[in-house]
Amino acid sequence: MKRLSSLSFKEIKKNSRTYRRTLNYIIDMGIVVYFLIQMLTGVLKFLNMYIHTDIFDLFSERLSILHEWSGIALGILILTHLVLHWKWIFNMTKKIPKIIKRNKKTLKYFNDIGMLISFLLVFITGVFKFPALEVDRAILSNYSILFVTIHDWAGIILVILALLHIILNWSWIVATTKKMFGRANLKQTRNLSSFIIFIIILILPLIIPYIPIENQSNEVAVVGVGKIDFNPDEVETVRPDLFKDGHFSIFDILVYLDNLGKINMEYHFDADMDTFVIDSINGTDRLWYYAYYDKGRKENNVFRIDHYPYKSKMGFEFFQVSNSHLNNIYETFREEIARLNVNNGSLIIPRVTIESPRNHKKYYNVTVTAHNLRDDTFQDGVITAIDVILSLGDQGKITYQLQWYETIGRAEVLSYWVEGINQDIAYARCGYVYEAGDYDFQDKKGNHIHIPSDIRIITSPQYEKWFWICI
Repeated sequence: MKRLSSLSFKEIKKNSRTYRRTLNYIIDMGIVVYFLIQMLTGVLKFLNMYIHTDIFDLFSERLSILHEWSGIALGILILTHLVLHWKWIFNMTKKIPKIIKRNKKTLKYFNDIGMLISFLLVFITGVFKFPALEVDRAILSNYSILFVTIHDWAGIILVILALLHIILNWSWIVATTKKMFGRANLKQTRNLSSFIIFIIILILPLIIPYIPIENQSNEVAVVGVGKIDFNPDEVETVRPDLFKDGHFSIFDILVYLDNLGKINMEYHFDADMDTFVIDSINGTDRLWYYAYYDKGRKENNVFRIDHYPYKSKMGFEFFQVSNSHLNNIYETFREEIARLNVNNGSLIIPRVTIESPRNHKKYYNVTVTAHNLRDDTFQDGVITAIDVILSLGDQGKITYQLQWYETIGRAEVLSYWVEGINQDIAYARCGYVYEAGDYDFQDKKGNHIHIPSDIRIITSPQYEKWFWICI
């Protein structure tokens, strides 16, 4: 009985070592795979800062998404690797004085420490830049250039150290690979591989919402109705006070579909909000919408539906929201019109903020006038978000540069961009973005929406903010 117990213990110990070795191998191979993805996508993004070509633009969105999510996966695997090997790290740290005499072990140790420091720098700065996280805009505005510089150069150092790590441990990789695919270990390898695949499947729903949507132009989705095709050439605007002939809003598409009998929409114009209100579509009330331009994605918005310009290759859908949410949006619109009336019809924004590496400016009670920059789309006198910058320039408070873009990456934009304000000029992956609206809906709550500033009509927002980001 003692011998049997001893054999059982030895067998358990052997199986435990085999399992640990298998787990280490799979995690390490996962690190290699995700590291290669990180390295290749990171190098391409880095080169794009200095060699800007259509080849890079063609894949820029997918490269960014692949780089960001593979970085998260790599971070999880490396942290797991550190947890599994914490005893070795601790013991080796205690033996530093002794191992200095042994060149190869010394090189391995300091190479691993260098990799850890570089990885932490890459991971932490990457988390700050990660679009799926709600990072404070002020932090991004103040330190985005620093984050990008540290992220990119620490990444290059990490690549060099990782290649050296592979060279120094090549014999272990070869030996473990041979053992892993021996018959005795195939079952454990399959089980662990299946577990890793299961984890990947679990995190896919977290990744999918951040993948840019290939927009289906000339199609609208309505809850309870489904997807409906429309012909943009036949749509006319119900807001001729805003749009010129041939241009219209996404609300006009619904009116067009209602006139054709494809939907049954009840709606009315509310002068206190200066917008049309949808009462119901096919009996469904409390409707709000998502809208996004070419290569965009769904995002919260607090913006008048009959002000949202239609563009080709855009997508939009209508869905139900709570009464309280809809009432909060409508109250914001009413406050804007009340503010406009108090100012006798003049658009005066209580606060305009500009935040960038060398600009931290706040301007109060800024009078904004129309510059008719997009007289191809809007009637004369319609004021857009970009007019705030142009008005500050007229008043001698800032200097600015505008740039017309046909495309950005693979996305069709056909708009003017604010390329620079005062000394800060956009370059590589860094530049100005903006938001406008009521303080109750700051950032991704509804004000930071991806409508180019030259086609985003503003009525009388509580604030407008321009800030600097590096992506």
